[in-house]
Amino acid sequence: MPLKNNKLWVLPPVEQDVKVVALGSGPLVSADELHMLLAPSLGLYKAGALGSGFKYRNIFLLLCCLWFLARLMFFPEAVYQVLTFPPTIETFLPYLQKRGWLYLFWLLIYGWSYAKDWYFERVALVCFVSEVTMFVMDYLTVFSYIAGPMSPMLTFFVLLRFAFIACLLLNAAYAHQAPPAPRSLWR
Repeated sequence: MPLKNNKLWVLPPVEQDVKVVALGSGPLVSADELHMLLAPSLGLYKAGALGSGFKYRNIFLLLCCLWFLARLMFFPEAVYQVLTFPPTIETFLPYLQKRGWLYLFWLLIYGWSYAKDWYFERVALVCFVSEVTMFVMDYLTVFSYIAGPMSPMLTFFVLLRFAFIACLLLNAAYAHQAPPAPRSLWR
């Protein structure tokens, strides 16, 4: 029913037996309830709380990404030797260089999004999902052709990628606590 100045308008009844009950003239919400509704939430997402690790995670992500980029684009034969493929397997060099271009693309998008606060929550989540997808693709394609046990260097690279994925996950989970814009990649 329409309200005007906290009083009910009485509309003509459609049926004879319908009765209209008027509400009390007091407010619908008390002052304490209004204060509780307007107060900031006390949950996990506190307004204004900054994350305590973006600087270190971003430096680690930047260094790893630049290292992956340099190894995959400029020295793919070194990565090819670490993977210890049997001599009969066809070459994965073009695949590794394309992976380097993909790392460059995500580095630029992620860096721009973080620095300019351009949908950083979404971009961080997409970067995390993309890296997990790339790792699964590598597991199904590249790692399945490895002959013999994994070398210590390859184990180090896999653990480095797990740390890379964990940092991306933490940045995506705590993206709402990123430092205020404008920000740099190391702050």
